[in-house]
Amino acid sequence: MITSRRRLKQAFEREASEQNERALEDLDHQIAGFDIDIEIHKLNIKQLEMHILRARERFDVTKLRSPIAGQIVFMSRLAIGDWINAYQHVFTVADPSVIFLRYSPAVLAGFEVGMTVKVDIEEIEYTGTIVMTPHAESVIDVENPRFEDSIIIKVDELPDQVSPGDDASIRVIFQEKHDVITIPRAGLRTMGVRNYVVVRKDDINREVDVEVGVETPTMVEIVTGLDEGEQIVLR
Repeated sequence: MITSRRRLKQAFEREASEQNERALEDLDHQIAGFDIDIEIHKLNIKQLEMHILRARERFDVTKLRSPIAGQIVFMSRLAIGDWINAYQHVFTVADPSVIFLRYSPAVLAGFEVGMTVKVDIEEIEYTGTIVMTPHAESVIDVENPRFEDSIIIKVDELPDQVSPGDDASIRVIFQEKHDVITIPRAGLRTMGVRNYVVVRKDDINREVDVEVGVETPTMVEIVTGLDEGEQIVLR
């Protein structure tokens, strides 16, 4: 009887052991499956990270970054969806702490780098220096195509209240003479290459050929042909 019980106990123990082994094997299979799932999820995460990285790179390429800190002083008229060509001028950023005066004269001849300029801003006179002309080596680096036909002037000791976009007037002395005869521009007459004036003497008008010297927007120097005190008839 004791032997039968022992055998029965051993049989139960063997069956329990076999069930445990099967359970452990099933658990090992499940763990192996989980490990495979984990590796697959890791690969999916890496793939998603690569997609995010490429998206960020594409997004960064679409950004416009200025090489300097400053204020936008020019912006082209673009709308969402407009096509932008390579190297197209879209924005201009200026450093407000460095201000130059831009002057676009009708005639560029006579302006030279280094010339002294008198600058009037709100009725206060300042001294400036020409630092760039279209056809001379510049002391500053300006690549903006809007400045191709401009004179750039550096103004000394600008007040803090002057900001980009403000207006100013300039005076440049190209040539200076003293003790010369000048007449208003309305007194000079031309016919082809001939320059002449109409002189009134003894109630009689007569034409006198003259040689012209320095000219300004309002006055003309007469080198020869007129004497001081003679009366001329204006147009």
